[in-house]
Amino acid sequence: MGITVIIPTYKEPEHLELCIKSALENAADLANVEVVVYVDGTQEINQKVIDQYKDRVKFLVASQNAGMCRGMNVAISFAHQEYCLIINDDHVLAQNWDQELLKHVQPNRILIPNTIE
Repeated sequence: MGITVIIPTYKEPEHLELCIKSALENAADLANVEVVVYVDGTQEINQKVIDQYKDRVKFLVASQNAGMCRGMNVAISFAHQEYCLIINDDHVLAQNWDQELLKHVQPNRILIPNTIE
């Protein structure tokens, strides 16, 4: 069982970099994790992060701002794993996040991790 982490982003390259780093470095089984980032019309602002992670992350870059919901929908169509986890670009994933999340996955259920903001 694998997880695709979907991260829609707009104008937060510093947060995005930390988010991607936590998803990749804190996964217990990186072989079953893929990261898809939807850059919503702000490629120039996010280019440094794109260049840094282009070999480990799938970046989808929109030519103009289309909104977070559009970004999530587009990114989901590029997911190759059995499960999808959608997180904001300012979230940080904890150590072994993938194993902990998969403990709670059940057939015909929707699991929505909430955050307190």
